[in-house]
Amino acid sequence: MPVRPKEFRYAVELDRGGIVSADGTSPLDLPDEWTPEHLVLAGLVRCTIESLRFHAEREGIDFVASGSASGLVTKPTGCSRRRNAIASSARR
Repeated sequence: MPVRPKEFRYAVELDRGGIVSADGTSPLDLPDEWTPEHLVLAGLVRCTIESLRFHAEREGIDFVASGSASGLVTKPTGCSRRRNAIASSARR
């Protein structure tokens, strides 16, 4: 019998005013300084730490962590496309 992969589904909504909500939860009240790129980095850090936590707990390891990430978006002169490079790190 084939093994079926687990499925994880997520949904977000962005209204015309820029208000974000996830899976029908209360809207996220973000200041204007937060860009979509900040949200991607925040998601990357959170996902990385949660993955580390999962594997640590499976092995019986006590796990406490914080993290940070930084990103760089470049747009070459004369090019309409952006090139992205994202670096992240997690601290224990």
